[in-house]
Amino acid sequence: MIVWSCSEKVDSDQELITIEIDLDQSKQGKLSDHFAKPEYIILDYPDSNPVINLYNVVFRDGLIFIRDNRSHNLFVFDEEGHVVNTINANGMGPGEYIQMDDFHVTEDRIYIQDTHLQKQLEFDSNGEFIKEIKNSYQNTNFYVADTYSIYFMSYKTDFKGYNFVRRDNSTGKEEFFYKIDKPLENIVRVDNLNGLKEIESKDLLYFSMPHATKVVFIDKFSGFLKDTYFFDFGKHNVADEKRGYEKREELKVLVRDRKLVSGIDLIHSYLDKYVLFVRQGLDQRHYIFMDHEFNILN
Repeated sequence: MIVWSCSEKVDSDQELITIEIDLDQSKQGKLSDHFAKPEYIILDYPDSNPVINLYNVVFRDGLIFIRDNRSHNLFVFDEEGHVVNTINANGMGPGEYIQMDDFHVTEDRIYIQDTHLQKQLEFDSNGEFIKEIKNSYQNTNFYVADTYSIYFMSYKTDFKGYNFVRRDNSTGKEEFFYKIDKPLENIVRVDNLNGLKEIESKDLLYFSMPHATKVVFIDKFSGFLKDTYFFDFGKHNVADEKRGYEKREELKVLVRDRKLVSGIDLIHSYLDKYVLFVRQGLDQRHYIFMDHEFNILN
Protein backbone atom coordinates (compact mmCIF):
# COMPACT_ATOMS: atom_id res chain seq x y z
CA MET A 1 0.00 0.00 0.00
CA ILE A 2 1.27 3.45 -0.90
CA VAL A 3 0.10 6.26 1.33
CA TRP A 4 0.99 9.85 2.14
CA SER A 5 0.19 12.18 4.98
CA CYS A 6 -1.96 15.23 4.46
CA SER A 7 -2.10 17.78 7.33
CA GLU A 8 0.33 18.53 10.12
CA LYS A 9 1.73 21.20 12.45
CA VAL A 10 5.27 22.52 12.80
CA ASP A 11 6.75 23.69 16.12
CA SER A 12 10.27 25.02 16.57
CA ASP A 13 12.62 26.05 19.33
CA GLN A 14 16.35 26.71 19.60
CA GLU A 15 17.44 23.06 19.70
CA LEU A 16 14.83 21.00 17.87
CA ILE A 17 12.25 21.56 15.17
CA THR A 18 9.33 19.18 15.56
CA ILE A 19 7.19 18.07 12.61
CA GLU A 20 4.00 16.35 13.77
CA ILE A 21 2.74 13.65 11.41
CA ASP A 22 -0.56 11.82 11.90
CA LEU A 23 -0.33 8.59 9.94
CA ASP A 24 -4.01 7.88 10.61
CA GLN A 25 -4.78 10.65 8.11
CA SER A 26 -2.84 8.95 5.33
CA LYS A 27 -4.61 8.07 2.12
CA GLN A 28 -3.95 5.72 -0.76
CA GLY A 29 -2.09 7.15 -3.71
CA LYS A 30 0.18 6.46 -6.65
CA LEU A 31 3.87 7.26 -6.82
CA SER A 32 3.34 7.95 -10.52
CA ASP A 33 1.46 11.10 -9.48
CA HIS A 34 4.73 12.45 -8.06
CA PHE A 35 7.49 10.88 -10.16
CA ALA A 36 8.14 10.50 -13.87
CA LYS A 37 8.05 7.10 -15.51
CA PRO A 38 11.07 5.08 -14.29
CA GLU A 39 13.98 4.48 -16.61
CA TYR A 40 15.67 1.09 -16.36
CA ILE A 41 19.43 0.78 -16.83
CA ILE A 42 20.90 -2.69 -17.37
CA LEU A 43 24.37 -2.82 -15.83
CA ASP A 44 26.89 -4.45 -18.14
CA TYR A 45 29.89 -5.71 -16.19
CA PRO A 46 32.44 -8.46 -16.94
CA ASP A 47 32.02 -11.95 -15.49
CA SER A 48 35.55 -11.67 -14.14
CA ASN A 49 34.57 -8.77 -11.87
CA PRO A 50 30.81 -8.84 -11.26
CA VAL A 51 28.60 -6.73 -9.03
CA ILE A 52 27.76 -9.30 -6.34
CA ASN A 53 25.79 -7.41 -3.71
CA LEU A 54 24.82 -3.83 -4.56
CA TYR A 55 24.68 -1.81 -1.33
CA ASN A 56 24.32 1.85 -2.24
CA VAL A 57 24.32 4.01 -5.34
CA VAL A 58 25.39 7.59 -6.07
CA PHE A 59 24.45 9.45 -9.26
CA ARG A 60 26.76 12.33 -10.14
CA ASP A 61 27.74 14.17 -13.32
CA GLY A 62 26.30 11.54 -15.64
CA LEU A 63 27.97 8.65 -13.83
CA ILE A 64 26.62 5.91 -11.56
CA PHE A 65 28.79 4.88 -8.60
CA ILE A 66 27.93 1.52 -7.04
CA ARG A 67 29.39 0.10 -3.85
CA ASP A 68 29.44 -3.69 -3.61
CA ASN A 69 29.51 -4.69 0.06
CA ARG A 70 30.50 -8.28 -0.71
CA SER A 71 33.58 -7.64 -2.86
CA HIS A 72 34.06 -4.10 -1.44
CA ASN A 73 34.77 -2.88 -4.97
CA LEU A 74 33.53 0.47 -6.26
CA PHE A 75 32.07 0.34 -9.76
CA VAL A 76 31.60 3.37 -12.00
CA PHE A 77 29.08 3.10 -14.85
CA ASP A 78 27.94 5.56 -17.50
CA GLU A 79 24.26 6.30 -18.10
CA GLU A 80 24.07 3.44 -20.59
CA GLY A 81 25.15 0.94 -17.93
CA HIS A 82 28.67 0.37 -19.28
CA VAL A 83 31.60 0.08 -16.89
CA VAL A 84 33.76 3.19 -16.99
CA ASN A 85 36.07 2.27 -14.14
CA THR A 86 36.44 0.15 -11.03
CA ILE A 87 38.40 0.68 -7.83
CA ASN A 88 39.02 -2.74 -6.35
CA ALA A 89 39.67 -3.86 -2.79
CA ASN A 90 42.96 -5.61 -3.41
CA GLY A 91 45.35 -5.35 -0.48
CA MET A 92 46.67 -3.75 2.68
CA GLY A 93 49.57 -1.77 1.27
CA PRO A 94 49.88 1.93 0.41
CA GLY A 95 47.04 3.03 -1.86
CA GLU A 96 45.15 -0.19 -1.17
CA TYR A 97 42.20 -1.22 0.97
CA ILE A 98 40.35 -4.41 1.85
CA GLN A 99 37.06 -3.20 3.34
CA MET A 100 35.00 -0.26 2.13
CA ASP A 101 32.92 1.20 4.96
CA ASP A 102 31.73 4.21 2.96
CA PHE A 103 32.65 6.27 -0.08
CA HIS A 104 32.16 9.89 -1.11
CA VAL A 105 32.27 11.47 -4.56
CA THR A 106 32.99 15.13 -5.34
CA GLU A 107 33.39 16.97 -8.63
CA ASP A 108 36.93 15.66 -9.19
CA ARG A 109 37.68 13.24 -6.35
CA ILE A 110 36.60 9.84 -5.02
CA TYR A 111 37.16 9.03 -1.34
CA ILE A 112 37.03 5.54 0.17
CA GLN A 113 37.18 4.73 3.86
CA ASP A 114 38.54 1.50 5.37
CA THR A 115 38.18 1.64 9.16
CA HIS A 116 39.72 -1.83 9.52
CA LEU A 117 43.00 -0.48 8.12
CA GLN A 118 42.33 2.94 9.69
CA LYS A 119 42.77 4.83 6.45
CA GLN A 120 40.93 7.14 4.09
CA LEU A 121 42.02 6.98 0.46
CA GLU A 122 41.74 9.70 -2.16
CA PHE A 123 41.50 9.02 -5.91
CA ASP A 124 41.02 11.32 -8.88
CA SER A 125 37.87 11.10 -11.00
CA ASN A 126 39.54 8.42 -13.17
CA GLY A 127 40.22 6.20 -10.17
CA GLU A 128 43.95 6.96 -10.01
CA PHE A 129 45.30 6.89 -6.46
CA ILE A 130 46.43 10.26 -5.07
CA LYS A 131 47.05 9.83 -1.35
CA GLU A 132 45.77 8.35 1.88
CA ILE A 133 45.41 9.73 5.39
CA LYS A 134 45.12 7.97 8.72
CA ASN A 135 41.58 7.68 10.05
CA SER A 136 41.19 6.13 13.50
CA TYR A 137 37.68 7.46 14.21
CA GLN A 138 35.84 4.13 13.70
CA ASN A 139 33.02 6.11 12.11
CA THR A 140 30.59 4.73 9.55
CA ASN A 141 29.57 7.62 7.24
CA PHE A 142 31.70 10.60 6.20
CA TYR A 143 31.72 13.66 3.95
CA VAL A 144 34.69 15.57 2.51
CA ALA A 145 34.51 19.27 1.59
CA ASP A 146 37.29 21.62 0.47
CA THR A 147 38.15 22.85 3.97
CA TYR A 148 36.65 20.28 6.32
CA SER A 149 35.53 16.67 6.70
CA ILE A 150 32.62 15.32 8.76
CA TYR A 151 32.52 11.89 10.39
CA PHE A 152 29.42 10.20 11.83
CA MET A 153 30.47 8.31 14.96
CA SER A 154 27.59 5.81 14.92
CA TYR A 155 26.57 6.55 18.53
CA LYS A 156 30.02 5.77 19.96
CA THR A 157 30.74 8.08 22.90
CA ASP A 158 34.50 8.37 22.24
CA PHE A 159 34.30 12.12 21.54
CA LYS A 160 32.68 13.60 24.63
CA GLY A 161 29.38 11.95 23.78
CA TYR A 162 28.97 13.74 20.45
CA ASN A 163 27.87 11.97 17.28
CA PHE A 164 29.72 14.04 14.66
CA VAL A 165 33.35 15.06 14.35
CA ARG A 166 34.20 18.03 12.14
CA ARG A 167 37.88 17.93 11.16
CA ASP A 168 39.70 20.85 9.56
CA ASN A 169 41.43 19.49 6.43
CA SER A 170 44.43 21.81 6.82
CA THR A 171 45.12 21.89 10.55
CA GLY A 172 43.49 18.66 11.73
CA LYS A 173 41.57 20.58 14.41
CA GLU A 174 38.58 18.60 15.66
CA GLU A 175 35.24 20.01 16.76
CA PHE A 176 32.13 18.09 17.77
CA PHE A 177 28.37 18.49 17.48
CA TYR A 178 25.06 16.67 18.08
CA LYS A 179 24.96 15.10 21.52
CA ILE A 180 24.08 11.40 21.41
CA ASP A 181 20.66 10.49 22.81
CA LYS A 182 21.19 8.50 26.01
CA PRO A 183 19.35 5.27 24.96
CA LEU A 184 21.47 5.05 21.80
CA GLU A 185 24.88 5.46 23.41
CA ASN A 186 27.33 2.75 22.27
CA ILE A 187 24.78 0.63 20.42
CA VAL A 188 25.93 -1.70 17.68
CA ARG A 189 27.85 0.06 14.87
CA VAL A 190 25.35 1.25 12.27
CA ASP A 191 25.42 3.38 9.14
CA ASN A 192 22.99 5.18 6.87
CA LEU A 193 23.36 3.69 3.41
CA ASN A 194 22.37 7.03 1.83
CA GLY A 195 25.09 8.88 3.74
CA LEU A 196 25.39 12.66 4.03
CA LYS A 197 23.48 14.20 1.12
CA GLU A 198 23.65 17.67 -0.44
CA ILE A 199 20.90 20.19 -1.20
CA GLU A 200 22.69 22.43 -3.69
CA SER A 201 19.92 25.02 -3.88
CA LYS A 202 20.03 25.64 -0.12
CA ASP A 203 23.77 25.05 0.55
CA LEU A 204 22.93 22.36 3.09
CA LEU A 205 23.86 18.79 3.93
CA TYR A 206 21.35 16.46 5.53
CA PHE A 207 21.61 13.12 7.29
CA SER A 208 18.90 10.81 8.60
CA MET A 209 19.91 9.45 12.01
CA PRO A 210 19.79 5.62 12.18
CA HIS A 211 17.44 4.08 14.79
CA ALA A 212 15.63 7.42 15.17
CA THR A 213 13.15 9.72 13.46
CA LYS A 214 15.49 12.70 13.44
CA VAL A 215 17.26 14.40 10.54
CA VAL A 216 20.19 16.77 10.99
CA PHE A 217 20.91 19.65 8.62
CA ILE A 218 24.48 20.94 8.34
CA ASP A 219 25.66 24.20 6.81
CA LYS A 220 27.61 23.20 3.70
CA PHE A 221 30.03 26.15 3.89
CA SER A 222 30.98 25.90 7.56
CA GLY A 223 30.42 22.20 8.21
CA PHE A 224 28.58 22.92 11.47
CA LEU A 225 25.13 21.85 12.62
CA LYS A 226 22.32 24.16 11.51
CA ASP A 227 19.07 22.44 12.55
CA THR A 228 17.76 19.13 13.86
CA TYR A 229 14.30 18.00 12.81
CA PHE A 230 12.29 15.52 14.85
CA PHE A 231 9.50 13.78 12.97
CA ASP A 232 6.89 13.09 15.64
CA PHE A 233 4.49 10.26 14.79
CA GLY A 234 2.55 10.62 18.04
CA LYS A 235 1.13 7.32 19.28
CA HIS A 236 3.15 5.53 16.59
CA ASN A 237 6.50 6.68 18.02
CA VAL A 238 8.89 4.25 19.69
CA ALA A 239 9.55 5.25 23.31
CA ASP A 240 13.13 6.44 23.81
CA GLU A 241 13.84 3.82 26.49
CA LYS A 242 13.06 1.05 23.96
CA ARG A 243 15.69 2.13 21.44
CA GLY A 244 18.79 0.71 23.15
CA TYR A 245 20.66 -2.20 21.56
CA GLU A 246 19.84 -4.58 24.42
CA LYS A 247 16.15 -4.10 23.61
CA ARG A 248 16.35 -4.73 19.85
CA GLU A 249 14.38 -7.99 19.91
CA GLU A 250 11.73 -6.48 22.17
CA LEU A 251 11.57 -3.48 19.85
CA LYS A 252 10.87 -5.65 16.81
CA VAL A 253 7.87 -7.18 18.55
CA LEU A 254 6.58 -3.77 19.65
CA VAL A 255 6.92 -2.33 16.15
CA ARG A 256 5.03 -5.28 14.69
CA ASP A 257 2.23 -5.51 17.25
CA ARG A 258 1.61 -1.80 17.81
CA LYS A 259 2.36 -0.68 14.25
CA LEU A 260 5.08 1.73 15.31
CA VAL A 261 7.61 3.74 13.30
CA SER A 262 11.14 3.00 14.50
CA GLY A 263 13.09 5.10 12.03
CA ILE A 264 13.19 7.00 8.76
CA ASP A 265 14.05 4.73 5.85
CA LEU A 266 14.66 7.57 3.42
CA ILE A 267 14.54 11.34 3.17
CA HIS A 268 15.33 12.73 -0.25
CA SER A 269 15.36 16.22 -1.71
CA TYR A 270 14.23 16.56 -5.31
CA LEU A 271 13.14 19.63 -7.27
CA ASP A 272 11.44 21.84 -4.65
CA LYS A 273 10.27 19.01 -2.41
CA TYR A 274 11.28 16.46 0.19
CA VAL A 275 9.96 12.94 0.17
CA LEU A 276 10.03 11.03 3.44
CA PHE A 277 9.62 7.25 3.41
CA VAL A 278 8.79 5.35 6.60
CA ARG A 279 7.51 1.90 7.46
CA GLN A 280 4.79 1.46 10.04
CA GLY A 281 4.74 -1.97 11.64
CA LEU A 282 5.69 -4.69 9.18
CA ASP A 283 3.46 -4.06 6.20
CA GLN A 284 2.47 -0.40 5.91
CA ARG A 285 4.56 2.02 3.89
CA HIS A 286 4.13 5.78 3.91
CA TYR A 287 5.50 8.35 1.46
CA ILE A 288 5.18 11.85 2.89
CA PHE A 289 5.66 14.76 0.50
CA MET A 290 6.73 18.16 1.85
CA ASP A 291 7.94 21.45 0.46
CA HIS A 292 11.35 22.76 1.52
CA GLU A 293 9.76 24.54 4.48
CA PHE A 294 8.44 21.15 5.68
CA ASN A 295 4.81 21.98 4.95
CA ILE A 296 3.13 18.72 4.05
CA LEU A 297 1.65 18.64 0.56
CA ASN A 298 -1.78 17.21 -0.21
